[in-house]
Amino acid sequence: MEEEFAEFGAIDSEGFRTFSMTLEDGSEIARVSLHIDRISKKFPDYTNDEKNALLTAASIAAARNDSCLNDPQTVLTTIVQRLLPTLVAEQLQTYFPKLAKEALEVVTNACLKFALGGVVEMNGGPRVYDKETAEALLSPLTKTIAKEFLRVRAGRPAETWQRLLRTAEAVGRLKVASEATTREKVAEVLEVDAGTIGDWYPHLNCTWEEWVRASEMAGKIKNNFPAG
Repeated sequence: MEEEFAEFGAIDSEGFRTFSMTLEDGSEIARVSLHIDRISKKFPDYTNDEKNALLTAASIAAARNDSCLNDPQTVLTTIVQRLLPTLVAEQLQTYFPKLAKEALEVVTNACLKFALGGVVEMNGGPRVYDKETAEALLSPLTKTIAKEFLRVRAGRPAETWQRLLRTAEAVGRLKVASEATTREKVAEVLEVDAGTIGDWYPHLNCTWEEWVRASEMAGKIKNNFPAG
């Protein structure tokens, strides 16, 4: 019943920005305030998958032929300490009202159903809801988060970080043996088909040369993750 879109208003004297939720008749039913600057500087602990993804991105970015910065540690630090906070602030400003609105609708509907179910049971009626009702309530919010925010796609996420480290190990062994670091030689060391390795990097817009260089960089920064 609420309006389709909500947007933040101007920053108030305390640094908060507020958006409202209204009914179709224009009556306001909720206000939500957020201090975007503060929250953009506060990150939760990174999961291992998040760390690996950031390490991968930094290694590949530094290894590209057209990169002006070939130090993966500097790239990683810049991403974590400067780029991420900036992007978080932008995304909060743009998308927080939309997602918060959907979440508040879920909470509101849950409270309404809780009240309805309570009235029925207090007056001798049967239990009204089941697990499917809860899933149906959450479904719109879950779909939005999965599709628009987490970019979830069918299939498992590519294990690019592990592939980089495996490539680094193979390249290291080949260099010790004074052998060329061709795709075929790396595949032989890893005991996989060369075509399998050939599928590891093209979707990242990497050449084989860049992939090998990125793998070596990955080995250097894997245990040196900067603080946010």
